[in-house]
Amino acid sequence: MLRSRSLAWIFALGVASVALGCDERSPPSEPPTRPGLPERPAAPAGDAAPGEATAAGDVDAGAEAKRLVAELRRSKLEVAPRRVPTQKLAFGKDRLAQLTETELVLRGLDDLKVLTRLPVRDPRRAATLSDGSVLVAGVSDLWRVPRDPKKAEHYSRLPLFPDSLLLGDRRAKNKLWVHHGIDPTLYPYELSADGRLETLDFIELERADQKAFALLKDGSYVYTAGPKLERFFPGGKRWSLDLPSGSDVWRILTTRRLDEIWLAQTDGRLMLTQLSTTRLVVKKTLELPGTFDLATNDTEIALLRLETRAQVDGAAADSGLAPRTWRLLVLDGSGKERMSSELPLDPATAEDDWVREITKNRGVVLSPSGSLVAVGGPTWLAVWSYSTQKQLLAP
Repeated sequence: MLRSRSLAWIFALGVASVALGCDERSPPSEPPTRPGLPERPAAPAGDAAPGEATAAGDVDAGAEAKRLVAELRRSKLEVAPRRVPTQKLAFGKDRLAQLTETELVLRGLDDLKVLTRLPVRDPRRAATLSDGSVLVAGVSDLWRVPRDPKKAEHYSRLPLFPDSLLLGDRRAKNKLWVHHGIDPTLYPYELSADGRLETLDFIELERADQKAFALLKDGSYVYTAGPKLERFFPGGKRWSLDLPSGSDVWRILTTRRLDEIWLAQTDGRLMLTQLSTTRLVVKKTLELPGTFDLATNDTEIALLRLETRAQVDGAAADSGLAPRTWRLLVLDGSGKERMSSELPLDPATAEDDWVREITKNRGVVLSPSGSLVAVGGPTWLAVWSYSTQKQLLAP
């Protein structure tokens, strides 16, 4: 059965490729009439000319090929783990921030009602500062939004790239950091009292491989450098520790303890490791295959992954293309499930940006306290209480 389904998929892909190629071919022309041969009989009323029929057939074949490619993507396409959080959602002090396509929306955590809306041109990243203020970077400016949104402060533009990470300093409330995925450098900035964004001395990340990077709760930074984990305090001590054997680390996350971190590997393992000045010690390993996005707080782990539904129906069952769905899971530190919820997978398309479209609203964040987990992006937002397993806000 598995072999026949595999052959069916290969055949389907072949048909799709041939059919898509038909879009670029012209319909065959009429063969010339040879002298002495009888005239071609007239087509019955309502029938299309041969050239027209071929053209229509090509169009139909092209549409069918695109549909087939879209269904194959929807059922079989592997989505690589998201190395850098989208930062379209952020929990601040008593608030949840969401960046839409045109504004910052702040909601209170008590009832999740909208507290305020702040227009922002092409919002890029949201983060929180040490005092609970929300930091929002747009394409042309930067905003710091304190507890009272009416006192929001405006600053000049902060350079960002698609894979940049925006971080608020753990101690200084007016300091922030930017790490660009294309550049092994850490850039610090200061929000000055006169409304200016001051550029401070940057820090070179020696031997960084640009795969995983994180700010820890004690104010130190960690990043991967091949088989090593580099840890340092800005302007202070630095350590180089051996990473556990296995596949690459794609995300580093914090826990309650200052000397522990989670290492997410591309083979689906999530390892709780203890930091010391000389080595990393693996204390626990969770098997979480297919994880696309991850978030942690002091006690829980939230993850999103694509799953295949157990039941298939109709044409999908006949073709062997089982429909898939997003799955939100919240686990405790031991790996025990606290909550699970199925999320919709957007309709399939044959366009090149399909992966970006189905993942743009699939960022996951956990509240530092209050047992809240949120999933969303610029055009979709949902919030649950994982302690009660109830959905508190629906799209």
